[in-house]
Amino acid sequence: MIKPRVSWTPFSSPKLEFPQKKLPVHASAAILTASPRPLTTVLLPRLRTSLAEPVGSCTDIVATVIRPMRSLMKDKVDVLAYTVLVEPDRWVELSDQNPSWSMKFLFDKQIQEADFVVLTKLDTLKPERAKELLEQLAHQYPESPVLGISALTGVGMAEWKNLVQTTPPGEHWLRDIDYQKYADAEAEMGWLNGLATMKFPAPVDGKTISGRLAEKIAQGIGERNGKIGHLKLLVVGPTGSVKVGITHVEEKPALEGTFVGLVPSLEVTINARATLSPGDLADIVHSALELFKESEHAEVDISAVNTFRPGAPKPTYRYGDSAHQ
Repeated sequence: MIKPRVSWTPFSSPKLEFPQKKLPVHASAAILTASPRPLTTVLLPRLRTSLAEPVGSCTDIVATVIRPMRSLMKDKVDVLAYTVLVEPDRWVELSDQNPSWSMKFLFDKQIQEADFVVLTKLDTLKPERAKELLEQLAHQYPESPVLGISALTGVGMAEWKNLVQTTPPGEHWLRDIDYQKYADAEAEMGWLNGLATMKFPAPVDGKTISGRLAEKIAQGIGERNGKIGHLKLLVVGPTGSVKVGITHVEEKPALEGTFVGLVPSLEVTINARATLSPGDLADIVHSALELFKESEHAEVDISAVNTFRPGAPKPTYRYGDSAHQ
């Protein structure tokens, strides 16, 4: 059997790469964390590439996912170096301002585990600013090599890929993590998943509406003194779709995708995480959608809004000593 190679990106997606031409497939993280057998018997014979996220785990990934995989799946999977990606605006927000303690705690623990710390979106920074941020990261986390990339322009991508594919994983597991504090940090942030449909009396610019909706939700979070962990929208219309992302309150929405011409209706999927109560998040999303009833005379149908706070992390495995290597 061909042995896939596993590399990790932040927040964080294990990527299985076969030597053949890649075929991207998304797989549930439960397959990776629950047991080695389902991944081996169900996924590997069919997949060339799998992207998965360790859902329910913001940190302590090395001890609870990577080290168990290296032990339990060593005859099936070669685990390579663990990369944590750092967005420039997020680093500045948590370094220079008054960050939420929970976001700061989780962010710091994530980077402590990294074999490589990679500053992303270099295309959004002037060279001198990129150099400054890279130096800050290197000073703060001296045990991990730091480099920069731009997925848009390709800068640094070849170097990063080569490092990931040729470097064995290090031993940056968190020896002193306080799981009660970890649980408290997770619980401070509310989650929301929502689904809504907007129908307009006259066709509209779907991309503009998508950006405005994201801005209104972010504005509502800021007005309640919340911090955004992430805000993601998938907006689908009859002639196309747009993905929208915001990672902090003052950020302009990043939009990807397009619609062909004006559209009469939009289906909106919302995924948000912020340092607010689930009830506050629900109120903000409802209010943002209701605004389009007034401004666009839209018919708004909110079919689902599910909110919660994460429970305490309870990993299936935690390999925290050399006996498991």
